[in-house]
Amino acid sequence: MMQLKYIISLFLLSNALALLTKYGSEDILTNYVIFESKDFKDDEEMHFKIQTIRDNFNDLYDYAEYQYCADRNCNSFTLSHYSYYKKTSFESDNSYNYETKYFTIKKQKSQYNNIGGNYMIIYFFFEHNNWGVVTNTKEDEGKIETWVIIVIVVVVVAIIAGIIIFCVCRRIRNKRAMAAANARQVAVVEAQNQAYAAQNAAYAAQNAYIAEQNYQAQAYQNQVYQDPNLMAPGAAPYTGYTSKAVL
Repeated sequence: MMQLKYIISLFLLSNALALLTKYGSEDILTNYVIFESKDFKDDEEMHFKIQTIRDNFNDLYDYAEYQYCADRNCNSFTLSHYSYYKKTSFESDNSYNYETKYFTIKKQKSQYNNIGGNYMIIYFFFEHNNWGVVTNTKEDEGKIETWVIIVIVVVVVAIIAGIIIFCVCRRIRNKRAMAAANARQVAVVEAQNQAYAAQNAAYAAQNAYIAEQNYQAQAYQNQVYQDPNLMAPGAAPYTGYTSKAVL
């Protein structure tokens, strides 16, 4: 984050209406306020809220800047510390709509060192005009209410549980779909194997039948050659080969 530096003259600071004291509230006509922090101890939290007209906050700066001063005049300084807004609320009356932001500053000796921690200047980023009401609240009004935290936790848990249930159900569906696909594949392979087996059996039966027919035909032919009773009418009996055959 790029550090923004502001050098404010004593003349401008003299236009501040009042000094904001512990647990006090002050209207400002500038975009800064001088806060008397001397009544707070080191490491103690100081809670604030700043209210202005709606949409007057510069959205580019979601924080207030501050710097400790040697005295309430804060003649010359460099803003170097940030406090981010924790919450924003809205309200309205018959004339205007208002926007309030809440932030907390923890008093730390490392931030004021030798100049003392009695005063600080707090700077706000406004866009349209410099009117606002700054309040140092006793309680942290910017913290999220307990019921809101409970609702957020319940919603987050419900979302996580929903995601887990969805993932588990999808995994179960995928497993069932995969099992069904595997079963179909096994059935297809089994049917193919049975078809192949039937086809091979048919081929084997056909080959056996052809072999049997050939065997019977050959046997019958041999019998015809050897048995005169099976000769065709008018056929000469087979006498075999003789050396006296007529040339």
